[in-house]
Amino acid sequence: MNFFLKEEMNLRTDTLELSILTEKGEDSGGVFRDAMSEYWETFYLKHTEGADVKIPTTVHIMKQEEWEAVAKTLVLCFKQEKYLPVQISRIFLEKCIFDTTPSNEELLESFLGFLPDMDRGLIKDALDNFDSVDENELLDAFSNFNLRVYPSKDNFRKLVVELAHHELIQKPSFVTLCWFPILSCHLKPLIDKLEDTYEQSIVTTRKVLNLLVFPEEMSKAEKATAEALKRYVKTCTTEKLTMLLRFCTGSDIIIGKKITVRITPPMSDFSLCPVAHTCGCVLELSRSYDNFLLLREHFENVLDTKVLRMDIV
Repeated sequence: MNFFLKEEMNLRTDTLELSILTEKGEDSGGVFRDAMSEYWETFYLKHTEGADVKIPTTVHIMKQEEWEAVAKTLVLCFKQEKYLPVQISRIFLEKCIFDTTPSNEELLESFLGFLPDMDRGLIKDALDNFDSVDENELLDAFSNFNLRVYPSKDNFRKLVVELAHHELIQKPSFVTLCWFPILSCHLKPLIDKLEDTYEQSIVTTRKVLNLLVFPEEMSKAEKATAEALKRYVKTCTTEKLTMLLRFCTGSDIIIGKKITVRITPPMSDFSLCPVAHTCGCVLELSRSYDNFLLLREHFENVLDTKVLRMDIV
C-alpha cells in the first residue's frame, strides 16, 4: 500500500519485482507470491469482517487513497500471478468489477459464509424449518445486526436477505466506490466469469494432488516416498493443505503452478527435512521419507512452526 501511495506505476504495462536484501539470486515469482499471500492474510485480519466469507470494513485510518492502493495491489496480484483474495465475498467483488446485482440466493449463500459457524447453522436451520430453532438463540444470533423487526415464520427469509444486502453490499459501499474505477478498468477485461475464477482458486485435496509432478522413472524407494507424500496430502485439513501449498509455491491459493517433486539421495536424521524452492515451485524430499509416519511428522513440524523454510536461490 505504501508503494502505491508513494510511487507511480502503470498497471497496464508495469510489473513489480521483489528482492530480499540478504539473499543472493533473482526472484522468478516465489518471493512475490509469498509477499502477496502475507499481504492478504494481514489485510483479512486488519480490514475485514466475517468468518469464511469476508467483507472490507471501513475504519477512520483508511481513506480513499488507502483503499485505492488496496485495489491496485489486487490488480497487480492478479495480473502477475492470477491471484485473487478469494476469502473476500464473491458477490462484493463482482459488484466492484462488473457492477452486478446479486440474486437473493447468492446473498443468502454469501451471508451464511459471513456468519460464525454456530450462528450459521442456527440461521440455516431456521430457513429450512423456522419452528425447529430456539427463539432466544435466534435473537442472540442477530444481536450484532441491530435488528429492528422481530423475526417470525412469515418474514424470516425476507429478513435474512435484507440483512445480507445491508452487510455485504450497503455497509462496504464506500470501498466499492473506491475500488470500482480501478477494478472495472483493469480486471473486467481479464475475467469472463468471476465464479469460475473463485472455483479454480479454492484449495482442495484433489487439486493439490493434481499439482504434484513426480519423476517419470523412479526406484522402488522413490516410489515409496512419492506414495507417502500423496498419502500425507490426503490426510491434510484444508488449513494444512493451504500451508503446504504456500510452502511449495509461495501462494496460499491455487494459481495453476505445478509442484515438481524431486526425490534426493538418503540423508541423516540430523539433516532430514522437506525443502521447498518457491521460485520454481519445487519440493525436495529424501528417499528416507519412504516411511509415511516419518514424512508426516516432519511436515507437521515444519508447517506448524509457521516459519517456512524455503530456499530462494
